[in-house]
Amino acid sequence: MFWNIKEVLSSFAVRPAEGYIKLGDRDYILVSIDRMVNAEREVSRIFGDAIARMSLYNLGKYMGSCDAEHSFNRLNLKEPQEKFTHGPLFFMSLGIGGSKNS
Repeated sequence: MFWNIKEVLSSFAVRPAEGYIKLGDRDYILVSIDRMVNAEREVSRIFGDAIARMSLYNLGKYMGSCDAEHSFNRLNLKEPQEKFTHGPLFFMSLGIGGSKNS
């Protein structure tokens, strides 16, 4: 499984001048956290706090579950144990997380 993650990450391409981010066969956009916070504030101003929180939560949940499903299919992960360990290994291979032993 870890080698499959390396294979997927080898297809990671970024061209900042063009605003281009691609991982595998999927295009991504880069959004700054302050823009997300400002969007939540604006939705809150118009529709109220509860709707703003639920909208942001639902957006994040949907995007996360779609990316997870795509990753599981791309890496051919079928068993729950494989899917469960995929996240930490993926982020460790990006250098985002790790443990004292890694």
